[in-house]
Amino acid sequence: MIIILSLLLGGMALGLLSSRCRYTLSVDRVISLIVLLLLFTFGLSIGEDRHVLSELPGLGLSAVFISSATILGSLLVSLLISRLPGRKKERRQR
Repeated sequence: MIIILSLLLGGMALGLLSSRCRYTLSVDRVISLIVLLLLFTFGLSIGEDRHVLSELPGLGLSAVFISSATILGSLLVSLLISRLPGRKKERRQR
């Protein structure tokens, strides 16, 4: 736990330092490359696991259900919030 927190805080510190640096574009490219490398290795580890591959259709169905429920819930909550009494409607001026 301490290692994870120290890595997180170290990354935040490096981010703050790099935001003041004029070489930000190269830092962005390095970060993008590292993220792509992590995704690639994550995909390799999943592709090697036969159990995960055999359960993939069920996992996909669960993912579709969860994402659909999340989108529907967000739409319903925004609709309810927009219809709360006392909420002023903004008019666009042309």
